[in-house]
Amino acid sequence: MLVNFLVTSGINGRASSIRTSRLYNYTPLADQSIRLLTLLPGTLDDDIRLGILSTKLAADHPPVYDALSYAWGNPNDVDVVYIVSDGSCAVLPINQSLCTALKYLRSTSTSLTLWIDAICIDQHNIKERNIQVARMADIYTLAAKVLIWLGPEADGSTTALQALRHTSSEDLANWGSHTSAMASASTYPRCDDYYKRFSFNDETWTSLVRLLNRSWFRRLWIWQEVFLGQRHADVICGHEIVAWQDFRRAIICIHRRQMPAWIPSLHAAVSQAWEICETTNQQPLPMVLRRTRKAQCSDPRDRIFGILSLTKDLDRLGIRPDYEKTTLDVFREVIIGAAQKFKNLQLLARCELVDGRSDMPSWIPNWSTPHDFNAIDGKACWNSTSEVRYIRYTDGDEHLIVAGHRVSTIIISRSIVPDDPLACESLESLTRLREIYATFRKLVLGIKAITHRNFEYQAETMLRTIFCNSFADNVEPMVATIQMKFDVVLQRFRRIQNLSLHPCDNCLEETADFLNEFYNSAVGRALIYLETGHLGLGPKRCFENTDVVAIILGCQTPMVLRPRKNRGHVVVGECYVQGLMEGEAFLGPLPGNGLRAYRFVDGSSTSYDAFIDRENETLQIEDPRLGALPQGWIKQDHDMQHVCDLFRNVAEGWASSHDPRMTLQALRERGIKFEDFHLA
Repeated sequence: MLVNFLVTSGINGRASSIRTSRLYNYTPLADQSIRLLTLLPGTLDDDIRLGILSTKLAADHPPVYDALSYAWGNPNDVDVVYIVSDGSCAVLPINQSLCTALKYLRSTSTSLTLWIDAICIDQHNIKERNIQVARMADIYTLAAKVLIWLGPEADGSTTALQALRHTSSEDLANWGSHTSAMASASTYPRCDDYYKRFSFNDETWTSLVRLLNRSWFRRLWIWQEVFLGQRHADVICGHEIVAWQDFRRAIICIHRRQMPAWIPSLHAAVSQAWEICETTNQQPLPMVLRRTRKAQCSDPRDRIFGILSLTKDLDRLGIRPDYEKTTLDVFREVIIGAAQKFKNLQLLARCELVDGRSDMPSWIPNWSTPHDFNAIDGKACWNSTSEVRYIRYTDGDEHLIVAGHRVSTIIISRSIVPDDPLACESLESLTRLREIYATFRKLVLGIKAITHRNFEYQAETMLRTIFCNSFADNVEPMVATIQMKFDVVLQRFRRIQNLSLHPCDNCLEETADFLNEFYNSAVGRALIYLETGHLGLGPKRCFENTDVVAIILGCQTPMVLRPRKNRGHVVVGECYVQGLMEGEAFLGPLPGNGLRAYRFVDGSSTSYDAFIDRENETLQIEDPRLGALPQGWIKQDHDMQHVCDLFRNVAEGWASSHDPRMTLQALRERGIKFEDFHLA
């Protein structure tokens, strides 16, 4: 098919009409090289003309270019750009959303040098993709600027960005130990007062929701792109530009304040943007996978390859981009490697049996599918060391054999909210609150019928279960969280208990924070009741009188397992069980008024486990239930000993973060019963 277009030689060169059907062919890259494109000048309506060149990328003398971060959009919406070289040109098909971005970004008078993945990487050359994806950290870190393209102006986007810029400039945040609107990217802002409201009107809030619901915020790759370029990035929407650091400060401030409950989807949109903004340091692999669980990518292997720069763990496991491997190969390599090298099974908690069938073993998380429900925090296995073996049978059955403690059988399982989590989200706000209120009332009546205890016991057990015990009381200092204190939640609960079956609008709005938190915690979950009398929150598809709850060594949350007819167990998913989340199954309850809390390191978002005695106002890192170290072990001094312990084996001379009092042998000596679970 012939294509007509204009080619201009130089900025002020003579335009000539050329007809061609030649597609652009990539020239192979030399070692350590990347491609850069030159975006030639033009108006908004002109065809897009580019030059492409290859150049060495070296940290000591990098070329000057900007890197683009954008959402690819619908792959079926295709446009073309024209690659100009020595007076000739060729056609390169690209996504329409990228074509729009280039039209807005280009100047009418000067050229712009850019790196854009869809153009600068030969997407059909697997070997090149492997090499270039592995270089993403260098490409975005060494860029002069990272340009975050959200799309053309629409739906009040300019109003939203101006509001964010204004919020950032106000003295709203306490940045670490001092108050400053110009704190560095590594400093974590904390807003002064959760209940102090913003002055935004409903139109501004609605514009903000629409802006944060744009496809850029749902794309997986942007997480590492903005992480790598956070200090020199700009957010662009239409012709409006806001520095990323201003955008980030504003989102964190909004997230840490009470937001109006009557604006549909506001909390979810702000929370997703906050997760991206809060990622300013490399983190452990389970945390990164948890935070990016709702992000989207077209190739499921990119669930791993797209986060390589966000964590050191994948590099320690030897994971490199390799698009010749299958999705199953990549996911299996990660979970087995993490279990064997790091001696923990935290990734097992990301497994969820959706429809009872899968093309991969149940012990391999299906990271291909974004998860809409919230992950569960806990320390059920405490700091225990995993015991793992991998077996592949001749019939192709793959088993991961793990050591675990069988707790009990699930005898009651009841789904809480509708199967489609968006069904409630899409409702008008007050109608949505009424739906949630009706669901909550029904749940309370069901729990009363199950537990047969007094009201106060029922209330505390139920609330700690439904909210997975995520309260401000469990954070030290409490200013470091936006979560509600337990006594506030209890007050809201009592208020709801006294409401009629059809409460007024004002009553619903007064309890909106409680109802929204309940919904966010319960979506995708079922209320479960164990034979031992424990109440919990588990996967939706639990089988009564069949599924068992077990605590697996090295896995922080209890797991629901389903026996198979032939051999082994299927992993159904993680669960919260009140009374088992703090290592009680292994160590017993915490003494007195003790509780485990997340202690935040001053001036950062990094937290660690600490034990607090509220009555005596004392805090310690050591679990008071553990007792003395085994003979031949000592604690080793190190730079971060105020955050975590290191244990040295005196005879052999090596140190480990794993507590020798929490090994399989040590726990068996405490009288804890274990068995091997063959996870299929």
